[in-house]
Amino acid sequence: MATLLWEPLPEQLHSFPNFVCYLLREQGLASTPTKQQVAVAKWMQDGPDRSLTVAFRGLGKSLLASYYALYRLRMDPDEKILIVSATALKAGDFSQFMLRTMAEVDILNCLLPGPENRFSNVAFDVAPCTVEQSPSVRAMGVTSQTTGQRCTCAILDDVETLSNVITQLKQERVAHAVTEMESIIKPDEGQLLPRKILYLGTPHTETSIYLRLVRERGYASRYWPAQYPKELECYEGNLDPQIQAELEAEPGLVGEPTDPERFSHEDILQRQASTTKASFELQFLLLSLIH
Repeated sequence: MATLLWEPLPEQLHSFPNFVCYLLREQGLASTPTKQQVAVAKWMQDGPDRSLTVAFRGLGKSLLASYYALYRLRMDPDEKILIVSATALKAGDFSQFMLRTMAEVDILNCLLPGPENRFSNVAFDVAPCTVEQSPSVRAMGVTSQTTGQRCTCAILDDVETLSNVITQLKQERVAHAVTEMESIIKPDEGQLLPRKILYLGTPHTETSIYLRLVRERGYASRYWPAQYPKELECYEGNLDPQIQAELEAEPGLVGEPTDPERFSHEDILQRQASTTKASFELQFLLLSLIH
């Protein structure tokens, strides 16, 4: 495909939720994002520059994160995005999906790397960018070497898995690795988009590294559990405001799915029956950051 000239993104797509809706339709994935996906998209765009999105398994966090990376590049081709996942392979899958989306969606075709650009699953440049030492997108595993990396936005997507935090030593390695993110963010010099470090994940242990981000490093956090919770105070004021408002208006929602388009009441009951109580609380009610 020939490289197309870059033009500013249409103003109606400057809203990231609108951008998500457009991409979902263009890729044939959904006619519209779900209510909770819209809430997460708003949080990613308008939330604090150091934030943690904790959501139940199956909400579509990785999809939204890849769309957010594309959104930033489409708004400003000189953005430098660092994608960090639990493994280099998973991070490579993330960037490969970004490349596929660029090819499939008309308004993103202009970002496709040209013949003179870096072009691989682990590092690529978008065609309209100003070439620098850092690529437009770099994908890496959480314990990979970050020396020399520079970015305007770091997206850490599911850096915690059961296998990489199963022991205290492994958990410390991951915790040490994520502390490096602050040192590789470029300074904010009045660019179009704010510099951001975004964590998205689902807790896997009761000593989740996400807990450290919130309580030791001051990250703003927001929770999207799969069910309307019984006790709001457990979330220490960080429950999604929309979920909280709905519960306060209709207490009978307790136990019902917060995003029935993703998981029906029957789906949640089946998952609850097929796993342990502790595992269900961790991955669907997100209680590891509460105890």
